[in-house]
Amino acid sequence: MKHLIPGMMLGAALLTGCASNYVITLTNGHRIVAAGKPKLDTEHLAFVFKDLNGRTNSIPSVQVRAIAPASSQPPAK
Repeated sequence: MKHLIPGMMLGAALLTGCASNYVITLTNGHRIVAAGKPKLDTEHLAFVFKDLNGRTNSIPSVQVRAIAPASSQPPAK
């Protein structure tokens, strides 16, 4: 179930074709789709972003491997 939700979110983002979505790849391999480019909060050393439902989230920067536009990512397997 943990792998299903991020995969579905990524698939939905790719199908919409919206260039403003970004994929955050974590060090454990999970992918999270953000609506807009995540911003680095230097005070807390975390990336802050809004998910596809408009909720604000944050991820510690040490857990982030890469951030790239969704349009440049390969499809989820």
